[in-house]
Amino acid sequence: MIIGSSSTDERIVSRYFSEEATIKSWSVPYHGNIAEVLYEYIKHNNNYLYEHILWIMQSSGTGKSRLIDELSKSYFVIPLNLRDGKSGFPAPDSQVREWFRKHDPTPERSSIRSSAFITALFEKALETIKDPQAQIRDAISTSPNLTELEKTDALQNYPDNLPGQFRLFMTVGQQFSKQGDLRIMFYDRVLRRADELLSQLAQTERRTPEGAFGSKAAAQRLLQIINPDLANADVCAHPTVFLSFDAAHTISEAISTSGVQWSKLSALRRALRAICLLPIWSILLSIKEEAALPSPAPFIRDGYHIAGHLLTLMPFGALGFDLLATKLSFDGTVDLAHVASLEYRLSLGRPLWLSRYNGGDLQIQRTIIIFAIEKLLCRTYHPARELGLTTEQQFAVLSHRLALDFNLSACSGSNRIIANKNEMVQVQKYMRVWLGVQNESESPVTAAPSEPTLVEAAATVMQHKDFSSCHTLRQILQRPGISKGARGELIVANITIGTLDSLSFQNGSLQSFVVKATSYFESLFAQGLYNDRIRDAMPSRLRNNDDNKTFGETFKDAHIYVTHFIKVYDHLVLNDGFIMTLAARGVGIVCAGNQAGIDLVLPVLYNNQYLKRSNITVIMMQAKNDTKDSTTPKRYLFNAMNPFTLDIFNKNEQNPRPVIRIVYALAAHKSIVHVMEHRRRSVPLWKGKKKDKSPNHNYTSFDIWCGQASSSTFGAIRPEDNIVYEDLLKQSSDDFKMFDIDQNSMKEVTMSMYPGATSQLAHWKSFADITSVAKPSDDEGWSGESDDSDSDDMSDRVSGLSTLISSFRWTLSPTCRETYLQSTRWFVRLLTPYFLLLTLFAQGPPRAQNNYLLLRLISQHPSSNFRCPLRMQVPPPPPAPRARKKGRQCLTTKKARSERWKICSSGGTNNTEHVAMYARH
Repeated sequence: MIIGSSSTDERIVSRYFSEEATIKSWSVPYHGNIAEVLYEYIKHNNNYLYEHILWIMQSSGTGKSRLIDELSKSYFVIPLNLRDGKSGFPAPDSQVREWFRKHDPTPERSSIRSSAFITALFEKALETIKDPQAQIRDAISTSPNLTELEKTDALQNYPDNLPGQFRLFMTVGQQFSKQGDLRIMFYDRVLRRADELLSQLAQTERRTPEGAFGSKAAAQRLLQIINPDLANADVCAHPTVFLSFDAAHTISEAISTSGVQWSKLSALRRALRAICLLPIWSILLSIKEEAALPSPAPFIRDGYHIAGHLLTLMPFGALGFDLLATKLSFDGTVDLAHVASLEYRLSLGRPLWLSRYNGGDLQIQRTIIIFAIEKLLCRTYHPARELGLTTEQQFAVLSHRLALDFNLSACSGSNRIIANKNEMVQVQKYMRVWLGVQNESESPVTAAPSEPTLVEAAATVMQHKDFSSCHTLRQILQRPGISKGARGELIVANITIGTLDSLSFQNGSLQSFVVKATSYFESLFAQGLYNDRIRDAMPSRLRNNDDNKTFGETFKDAHIYVTHFIKVYDHLVLNDGFIMTLAARGVGIVCAGNQAGIDLVLPVLYNNQYLKRSNITVIMMQAKNDTKDSTTPKRYLFNAMNPFTLDIFNKNEQNPRPVIRIVYALAAHKSIVHVMEHRRRSVPLWKGKKKDKSPNHNYTSFDIWCGQASSSTFGAIRPEDNIVYEDLLKQSSDDFKMFDIDQNSMKEVTMSMYPGATSQLAHWKSFADITSVAKPSDDEGWSGESDDSDSDDMSDRVSGLSTLISSFRWTLSPTCRETYLQSTRWFVRLLTPYFLLLTLFAQGPPRAQNNYLLLRLISQHPSSNFRCPLRMQVPPPPPAPRARKKGRQCLTTKKARSERWKICSSGGTNNTEHVAMYARH
């Protein structure tokens, strides 16, 4: 029975089981300490505020309401639920919501009504807790609308503390469709008292809300009952009472009166100003940023918002991820069968998934992914019907597979407003996670973090016959404020995910997310290319003769478990320990924007399916969307993907596994798939004796150069989609501080909501124990610099500089790129040649590749008349000058040294003697 079924009876039955599962999920013990984190956040920021109001801002299913319920077990909370409709839980206090929505002619009149409500609320709460035995315990035991089972359960678990007793009074007997009768009667009394207070106030009364009904006095009387020490309570006291307004955005709709814009929410906030000097806080829960953030004042670094000389508190969104996950210990016993199982994947991310699965019957468990799809799309779903997704829904689907992101700094004016609105719509409706606000620009910080349940939901939608990932991606990238990457990473990610899905799904049904590495490469490239060019290829770089096997033989037991990509913001995550931990979530890595030499990483389990550090290897990918990177493979691009210099392998690794390095020349003018041939090792004389002859600094790799994003190259691209990928290449041609939060406990919880983003412990500890994998295996740090003697990598550092120079300008945003070209051109040209010349000659005589680099640098020097051709044939370097031995040091002759320093001191002049040596080479 499918939730999206057209049968009315089935829908009714499904709704019943769904409601039962939701109610049962609330009975599961609360995991985590988020309630204490919330209290400490308020307590830490208690003084000198314009108003005692805190917004809790987060997307659906993250546990906002459950957090308030947990807080009410230890602190006195008066809960109100203003949610529209009957689809959520807990049920709304509909009579309170409708009372607030009554028409008021002016904002002043609405503030007076809100003040009357607050006063009545405190008075009735005081009556309830003044004699808890009679008003709470006896009321429960004598209630005619509670079942005997409900009464017995409530009285047997009767709390010892006053906050817990009031919580029981407000929650006992609650159902999915309505609140308990005791709570309904409580708010009926509150509203009658509020109407009575309003009737006592003359219609022409112009007094302020603070003086109209004595809400401050009523609040003080309540505080004295809760804590007698607060007889003279003021703003310096710790928070004692909380008013919780769930779905507060429902009363934030703008109203215009005599040219003045206001809302019922703004009127309520004005009324709450009467008690701003008391230890009473109002917590407003919302999924809408515009309701939560005042404007237009800027934010400052300590988490406050300027409002005159006082401040308002920044919204709270640190609700945590992976709260129900069992922490993994990578001792060699965890395998892919466990981490790829549905039960484990449901435990990752927001607690909604596993709690519903465990609280439901067999039907709920069978349709849990359909439920996730409907949450993701914010609509009903049936695979047999026409898909008909909006652009927002398409973005929601792809963002959980390709790590789509927003970049508001790349747009301005009306486009920035549209982009900001689009980003917040993703949070409000489509399960995107809100992480905070950038202090400098007030731009929201959001993400589609690693959440395997939503990933499978998105993957299932992508199998629909009406969904085309490349068409969807092209349409999305046309919207303002979307981060397009720098070199075509999104195109490579889309091809990768499409290839993996073709192996994981059959006829739209998931078979297994775990695939063989050889099967992946057979599907990655166009039909026949794997068998013809890759399967029997020998290593491009060889560690020792034991690794001298074909590609197919080397990776015959390797497996890949990647279902989605996330972007990381810390280079230290590129470590085999962290990569292994991310592999447990099915994560492929999009590297940080300024990561040198590598753009994407796929984890691979090499020998078997067990997750252990000694079994992890990687597929390193570099994307190129420049036509200069075409059908001629460039070895230095592969050299930049050195697993030792990138710290993927530790320098003391005893058994580095073979790696795969791929350069995607997406803009190549014709199709090419080529495995680089192995070059023989050579050691220059000037290098002298190696400091370390350990084979650990060497590695085996298979280097694949593939060109042209078309069906001729890649199996995941259909011939009719070639033109689409051409458009994507034209569109794909931007980092911010995501976790800059002062309070440590809130910062850690927020970081847990983006698992794997950086190497800091808070991103990992909710679902895995990384104390062993995060540390290097030696005592010298993360990794040392490998002393490669392979001829391919003798000039790794210099070749990397060449890559950096050629790509530096194109990693900037368009605005910054123009500024660079206009403002810093001469500065860079003046300094770069001198710096690189000194660096190169400090290491020894220049080699052919470096000579060409120097020619290009000198040709760009402002004072040079020499111009280096773009394509120069670089012959092998001439024989090294004769040298004489002096002890163990290899020294060049005096004449050779003189020539070398003469050339080095030439700078960028047009002296033909100074450049003759380079020109000859």
